[in-house]
Amino acid sequence: FPSHDNRHTNEDTTTELYYGTTLNYGEFSDGGYGGTLLSGDRSVALNGLDDTTRYYYKIVAVDIDNNSSAFYGDFTTVDITPPVFSNVEVTNVTPSTARVAWATDERATSVVYYGTPTITGATTETTTYTQGHVVNLVNLTPNSPYRYYVGSRDAYGNSGRYPAAGSLTFTTQDSAGLLLSL
Repeated sequence: FPSHDNRHTNEDTTTELYYGTTLNYGEFSDGGYGGTLLSGDRSVALNGLDDTTRYYYKIVAVDIDNNSSAFYGDFTTVDITPPVFSNVEVTNVTPSTARVAWATDERATSVVYYGTPTITGATTETTTYTQGHVVNLVNLTPNSPYRYYVGSRDAYGNSGRYPAAGSLTFTTQDSAGLLLSL
């Protein structure tokens, strides 16, 4: 029933649907029919519902003789929104490593797609769900420009990336400054 209900009556009725996030319902829908309905199946789409929210509903049918019957129930909507990204940054850059960090508005996995001069690979996606993401890139080429973007997937399978299109860049340090002289 996530956002649709199908019910069946065996006679003509007026049918009303009340729904909301409490047992006080708060919302009303006649399904767009606006009056007496013929017997048979009823279908009402509910739009604008919040993700991962429990809703309660009451369906009331009244026949021509003013006999009424009610059906009560509840359902929980699912999350269909991908994670929202913020604070994406690259720090601790050395000739062969870099740290990529970002935040998401909900717990999600972490993966970084990267390469030089184009994106050619990815880190292994984590199986840990977190809002604070840190991925360390290793075995990078010194003094090289890298392109990258980050990705996260929530527990409901909604995935997103940042930036939404294209990529960001960073450059590894030159290894010459790290040589030791004897």
